[in-house]
Amino acid sequence: MIKSTFTKIARLPPLRRDAIYLFISLMFLWVCAPLSIPLPFSPVPIVLQSNAIMFCAVLLGSRLGTLNAILFVALGILGVPIWPSGASGWSVFIGPTGGYLFGYVLGSLTTGLISEYRTPSTTARDFIAMLLGTVVINAFGFAWLTQFIDPYTAFMKGVLPFIPGNCLKLVFFVLLLKHLPLGRYKVKEIL
Repeated sequence: MIKSTFTKIARLPPLRRDAIYLFISLMFLWVCAPLSIPLPFSPVPIVLQSNAIMFCAVLLGSRLGTLNAILFVALGILGVPIWPSGASGWSVFIGPTGGYLFGYVLGSLTTGLISEYRTPSTTARDFIAMLLGTVVINAFGFAWLTQFIDPYTAFMKGVLPFIPGNCLKLVFFVLLLKHLPLGRYKVKEIL
């Protein structure tokens, strides 16, 4: 059923098709928003969205995946409660976690470009693409967090505690990609 639905969507005119894909991926990210665990020692919570946005970038490719991340960040800035724990607004964007939010855009671009490198895609390439996208997100998050705390503390509180969990979440999303009803061709490969 899902495969036939996506096949029908793929046959729509490009603008309508892309709008539907973006809407679906933004709703997926919004559903992931409540899945956030605050850490008492860190201003950065454990979230599912950072890995979910990389998952969307693999599915959508670099162009739509990056646009998805831009819309995700813009909606949050405009006050839509789409960020972890329903957070939103300019003050959150310029706060301690703002670098991670900005990193979503460049991380999505990185992930999309790597996953598009050759077709057909492979599980290993998808994992590497999402891993490098996550590294980009963490690099921007770390750099921004150093505006609030010293670099050592920023690394110890904003990067290091998240590495094992990010790896587990990446494995989950790669396995999800592999077992999607869409088969091994992803949304961008239907087109």
